[in-house]
Amino acid sequence: MKKVIDYKINDQFQELLQKRINSLAEITQSSQFINEMKRFLPVDVVARTFGSPDFIPCLYSTLHEMLTLIQSGIYGGDTLNNKQIFKM
Repeated sequence: MKKVIDYKINDQFQELLQKRINSLAEITQSSQFINEMKRFLPVDVVARTFGSPDFIPCLYSTLHEMLTLIQSGIYGGDTLNNKQIFKM
């Protein structure tokens, strides 16, 4: 939370976090995201991850779970009631 305060977005953080959670599916499936990852990852890693049809759903699920846990830890409440589990 220190960086949230440093960037002076404390009042907006809850809304911004929810927006990011809501946009994860669109982001992780976008060609722009995949192309950016290809620029930074070794070819064998890209082939092993993005080359698998199971990877994007797993990535989405993992990120969604992590951000929802953060949200729940900061703001309380049962934000994990629709938790999706994907095992690769």
